[in-house]
Amino acid sequence: MMNQRKIYIHIGPAKTGTKTIQRGLKINEQRLRRRNYLCPQSGRKFNKYASQFQLGYELKHFNHLEDFHALRAIVEEIQREGQPKHTILSDEFLRKLDPDKIREIRKAFQDFEVFIVMYLRRQDKILQSHWIQEINNIFYLPPGNIHTYIGMDASRYSDTFVNYTKLIQNWGAVFGRDHLRMNVLEREQVRGNLFQDFLMLCDVKNPDRTRVPPDEHESRGVKKLEVMV
Repeated sequence: MMNQRKIYIHIGPAKTGTKTIQRGLKINEQRLRRRNYLCPQSGRKFNKYASQFQLGYELKHFNHLEDFHALRAIVEEIQREGQPKHTILSDEFLRKLDPDKIREIRKAFQDFEVFIVMYLRRQDKILQSHWIQEINNIFYLPPGNIHTYIGMDASRYSDTFVNYTKLIQNWGAVFGRDHLRMNVLEREQVRGNLFQDFLMLCDVKNPDRTRVPPDEHESRGVKKLEVMV
């Protein structure tokens, strides 16, 4: 399998620097292409980011192959391009998929060696980041303080954006644990900046020679958070 074409699927999860990574892929598309990596145009919804948002959305909400337009379009684009040997996909919505839907991805990419890339972050920091995002939404203000918010809906703790055991089991069962590429989102464990670390997980050589994307982390609202705690 040494010479087999590879696909690296970044599944997030949410609140682990996904927007920064997707912005980095967007502004480095041509640089990566010169290194034999394709960032497909298919499946995108937002021009600012190289994110296959439509891929995860369709797989999550539809049940029939004929409805998986983004998945088919991505496969066709990879086959049509031909020249780039490897492909990088990114969509944090994919972490919501159950094993049956993950197997649809495996089936579509059966001619490739597939690696699943993800970052793990302390769950309390993820919930704090999610809280900050919501209190910055002018159309919605969560009731009470952050402690009330955390205790509002216990079902969120079974969700794969904080339940890493479930997330790893779902994807590992289909692609194999040896094809999961993971790192912890902590300053001491990220090599270089986040985007460079991500490229290392995708086996991109000399990631320090790429353009560093702006930090898309939600920092607004921290002072507001402190007042409401």
